[in-house]
Amino acid sequence: MWLSYEVLFVMSTVFFCVVFLVPNNNIFLANKIGDFLGKVSYSFYLLHMPIIGMVNKFNLNTELKLLLSLSLSVFFAYISYVFFERPIANKIRSLSNKKQIKI
Repeated sequence: MWLSYEVLFVMSTVFFCVVFLVPNNNIFLANKIGDFLGKVSYSFYLLHMPIIGMVNKFNLNTELKLLLSLSLSVFFAYISYVFFERPIANKIRSLSNKKQIKI
């Protein structure tokens, strides 16, 4: 599906419209939930498939599996962001700032 040029064109157009045509103070795009999901999105991307695989082993109905997978993915993405991503990013920034001061 994503290899289709029509889908690529439509998704590129939507991306362009959201990024360049929507005002900065739009309540749909500028909110705490969106900011939170943006911060944990990389961890979510890395962790969601192993969590889905783990949840699929349980004998639950599909709706419950979906809810459990989504909840656990967001939870572990947040944990990963707080304990790994943010501290490592801060350490890299502090090292970069020290190098700039020495020059």
